[in-house]
Amino acid sequence: MRLLQSKTIQITTFLLCLSLGLFAQTGGKAKITGVLKDAKTQETIPFATAILINKETKANVKVAQTDMNGAFTMADLPTGTFTFKISFVGYQTMVRDNVAITAATGTLNFGEIKMNAAAGNVLKDVTVTAQKATMQMGIDKKVFSVDQSLVSEGGSATDLLANVPSVQTDIDGNVSLRGSSGVKVLIDGKPSLIAGGNVAQILASIPASSIESVELITNPSAKYDAEGQSGIINIVLKKNTKLGFNGSVAVTAGNRDNYNGNTNLSFQNSKINLYGNYSYRYGNRLGGGYQDITYQNSLSSIAFANQNTSSSSLDKGHNVKAGLDYYLSPKSVISLSGGFNSRENDRNELININQLNNAFNPVSLSNRNNTNTGDGSSYDLNLDYSQKFKKPKEELTFNFGYSTGDNNNFQTYNTQIYNQNGNTVNL
Repeated sequence: MRLLQSKTIQITTFLLCLSLGLFAQTGGKAKITGVLKDAKTQETIPFATAILINKETKANVKVAQTDMNGAFTMADLPTGTFTFKISFVGYQTMVRDNVAITAATGTLNFGEIKMNAAAGNVLKDVTVTAQKATMQMGIDKKVFSVDQSLVSEGGSATDLLANVPSVQTDIDGNVSLRGSSGVKVLIDGKPSLIAGGNVAQILASIPASSIESVELITNPSAKYDAEGQSGIINIVLKKNTKLGFNGSVAVTAGNRDNYNGNTNLSFQNSKINLYGNYSYRYGNRLGGGYQDITYQNSLSSIAFANQNTSSSSLDKGHNVKAGLDYYLSPKSVISLSGGFNSRENDRNELININQLNNAFNPVSLSNRNNTNTGDGSSYDLNLDYSQKFKKPKEELTFNFGYSTGDNNNFQTYNTQIYNQNGNTVNL
């Protein structure tokens, strides 16, 4: 009986030792805690990676990540000797060797771990560049970036508008939006003389190279007067905004005697932005067309008519803009700007008109020569104040504008009929 009890005690002791040995080998309640901080700024470092490595097998035993407060916890750690590493991008890796964990360790608090920036691995500022989209969609407008269009290098404002989606220009330079001619044209968001004068002539005199962007406002807000029935086209001229002293000169030339010249200068610091632009446009445009007309149930002897047209147009224009922006505060600016536009145009159109009867015999054969010469100039002066607020798109603006100008046009229409009812007419 005593022998049986002795064997029972021995077996129990053996099993207890075995379970303690397995617990020590497989894991326990030991854990490592700490807080990671920048050695210089004392700010916590979140999202750093902490690793516990078995010193003998070199295997990763535990991996943890610091939270938003820089704190980390490694729980349920096995016993043994380990190497502790913690790393983060741009910092030197911190290593603590020979970290011993036993069954009696409990919580091993590393306290504040301070990391130094790695001088050779500090990332420099990264600049991401990309080409601006040709068309940018807004809530109430579309913005067409001029620098993405080849026309901006050698055309006029009229040529540029012809390449803007939803905008149409005819051979005379008249502008329409989505098929409607009830459109208002603004320069830099202001109802300057261009909206009340001869829009076609002024657009033809502005080089496309002096335009920054074109805004199509199809649903005008209360900011604009209710004058554009089908919408508003806002032409934004270039305004240099780079810090320091900047300048550029550009000259372009095309076939059929088309030339553009543009120069700009600017100076900007934390308080002022002083800028000036000058551009010149010499544009020669050729055109032509043919019409073939059939009259149904005509009450006269004319049953058919055909018309052949050839035209040429020469436009010259000078455009000057200068201004000063003074920043009263980072969100408050007062601006003074002025502009001058001078233009000349010379148009010639030759039309050959043949009117025929049912037998295709001539009823009237004629030539018409239309000439149009003109010149004009305009001046404008604007005083603006803008105050921005904390919330996006909250802005208070004031504007005082004055503009004046003149246009002179001389038109001549000369028609010569050289055949009447098949008979030659002596001219």
